[in-house]
Order: sequence, then structure tokens, then C-alpha cells
Amino acid sequence: MFYDIFMQNKTYAFTLIELTIAIFILSLVIVGISFSLVQISQNFSDTSIETDIFSDIKDFTFNTSIFQYNSWKIYTGGLLLYNDKNGVFIGSFEDNNNGYNYTFHYDEYFYSKSYLWYFYVEEKILSGILNENINVSDVFFNNGKIYNKLFIKDIFVDSYNTGAIFEINLNVLKKNVENIIGKKKDESFIPIDDFIKFNFQF
Repeated sequence: MFYDIFMQNKTYAFTLIELTIAIFILSLVIVGISFSLVQISQNFSDTSIETDIFSDIKDFTFNTSIFQYNSWKIYTGGLLLYNDKNGVFIGSFEDNNNGYNYTFHYDEYFYSKSYLWYFYVEEKILSGILNENINVSDVFFNNGKIYNKLFIKDIFVDSYNTGAIFEINLNVLKKNVENIIGKKKDESFIPIDDFIKFNFQF
């Protein structure tokens, strides 16, 4: 009887080695499932961010009222379009006062927390900018459109055919990468999957 019971336990019971192997295999499966869930979540998050970015880009490009001016001035990181009464400033801006005032700012060499926005420029401010009595970087803008999803990596503005065509090359980061703020652009590598390239001509 004892022999039969012993054989039965030996046939169906797990040894310590078998149990250890089973736990190890189970842990691998759990890690694999967890990794897959994280990847699915990350892909969903990236898709949601890209959707928001493209929505802002669409809104920007379809707003034709900001392109109906006959004079211009190009800055590093921005474009001022204007007529004899007012204008619109398109470019890289920073929130200077928790959503109340915004300043034009773009650094070619260091990353900063800047976004693609545009603001309308009233006649008095426009006159001061054009006469160089006012530094455009010192102006507080607050009447325009804010695109908080368009976190700028790089922006380049150019014109062709004496202003008949304007071109904006824009690289938008998918995330607010706080750890790169203040760092040199040529020393901070950002994977190509972490930003989206856009080109506008108008």
C-alpha cells in the first residue's frame, strides 16, 4: 500500500525543480503580457497625440484669414504678415503669464518650451515694430490662436519670388519632453519617431 501511494505521488506531484521551472515560465508569460499591454497603451497614446497634432495643423492651414496680407517681415522662428493697418505674427511663442500673455521666442541652438501660435498685431504695436521702436520679443501678445499640441522642435521660415511664396518647415514633438529644455540641440538626440515634420507653402 505504501508503495502504491509513493508511486502515485511520484507520478503526479511536482518536484521542487519542476515547480521552480513552472514559476519561471509563468513569470516570463506575465512579463510578456505586461509588455504587450504597455506597448498597446503607448501606441494608443501616440495615436491620440498624433490625432491632436494633425487636428491643430488642419485648423492652422484652413484659417485663410491669417494669410491675406500684402507685406511681410521674416524673423528667425517667425513671420510677420501685415498691411497698413494691422498684421498677424506666426511663429514660435512661449506662455509668459499662465495663459494671459505670450511672447515671441525661438532659439536656434537650445531647446525651449515653445509652440506654434499666431497672434494679431494692432496698428500701434505694428508701427512700433516696423519702425524698430519696439523689440518684437518684448511684445505681450494675447489676441490670436493657441496650439498647445504643436510643441516646436525646429521651425524655419523662408520666402521665394520676392514674397510671392512663403514656406514654413516645422518639426513638432509628440510629447512635452521636459528633460531637453535648455539643452543644446546638436547634443540632444531625439529619435525620428518622436517628432513629425510639416511643410507649409502659401
